[in-house]
Amino acid sequence: MPPRGLLDVAARHGLKVMVGLSAEQYVGYLIDRRNAPDIDALVRAKVRTCAGHPALLCYALGNEISAQMARWLGPERVQSYLERLYRVVKREDPEGLVTYVNYPTTEYLVLPFLDLLSFNVYLESQD
Repeated sequence: MPPRGLLDVAARHGLKVMVGLSAEQYVGYLIDRRNAPDIDALVRAKVRTCAGHPALLCYALGNEISAQMARWLGPERVQSYLERLYRVVKREDPEGLVTYVNYPTTEYLVLPFLDLLSFNVYLESQD
């Protein structure tokens, strides 16, 4: 989560910032909820720190939930988790855009609720 000062500097220079909410760090709690933090509250608090800031490009719910985890949990469970967090973000910042940064081995996740799609692309050769 960037400090508010970083967003202020970005705005002064005409830059936009994609703010990461790190949902991938908590996906393991879908397996075992014992000792799980209140993930919704964590996301809500992060969104409140930058909601409406002019330098905000969008919120990234998470980045690359591993293909192994998505297969283990099942895509529907991962999709439901991300959609729940999307709704948390939208309640705090209805005008904020929300994405999830996917990558090719989990491209099968169906996330039609997102405001925009994001993919990491790794160029593994120059060809």
